[in-house]
Amino acid sequence: MDRGDLEFIDVFQVTKKDYHSYTHCINIGMYCMALANNLKMKPEAVREIGLGGMLFDIGKKSVPYEILMKEGKLEPDEFQFIGKHPSAGRKALNNMKCYSENILRMVAEHYEKFDGTGYPFELKGDRIPLSARICSIMDVFRALTAPRKNRPGMTHFAALTEMKNKMEGQFDMRILVNFIKTLADAATAKVSASKSAGSSQSSGNQVAASA
Repeated sequence: MDRGDLEFIDVFQVTKKDYHSYTHCINIGMYCMALANNLKMKPEAVREIGLGGMLFDIGKKSVPYEILMKEGKLEPDEFQFIGKHPSAGRKALNNMKCYSENILRMVAEHYEKFDGTGYPFELKGDRIPLSARICSIMDVFRALTAPRKNRPGMTHFAALTEMKNKMEGQFDMRILVNFIKTLADAATAKVSASKSAGSSQSSGNQVAASA
């Protein structure tokens, strides 16, 4: 953005079709940065994975609106559009000549699954770049917890439980477990801080009453 070489017109083409996709991408970028920071990645890598997360679904600009917004299972010919959007996104960013190979792979490979059953290349395990493995987890987590027209969003706990227990093979479990621990630690710290604040307020009220 500072260099002025980020083509916002592509972002706008996504938002015109589906505002949810826009907010989803922004949130994925922030989630990726937060987890990368927790994984002690270098600042430049954290910035890069954040940018990649914000752009990861840019290929959706080539997907017809009615397919993006369809509720329920897609027909095989409709899924062809969805299946091509990671590669379309990589091509669009590659043509701009200003994004790193890591960002290009993140965009192209975030639908790969750790067990090799994903798309478009059926990559397996560590052959999928770390950034794409992180993005995959954040993408599903955000999709499950975000409210949609036909359903409320899941709680964080419910979403993580489903990802861990019902999506076996989809994610790098080392990263997913780290993410679960990160949220659990944050929740515990928040509860402790709340109890501490409540205890301090109660003590203050007792002192005031005694006075």
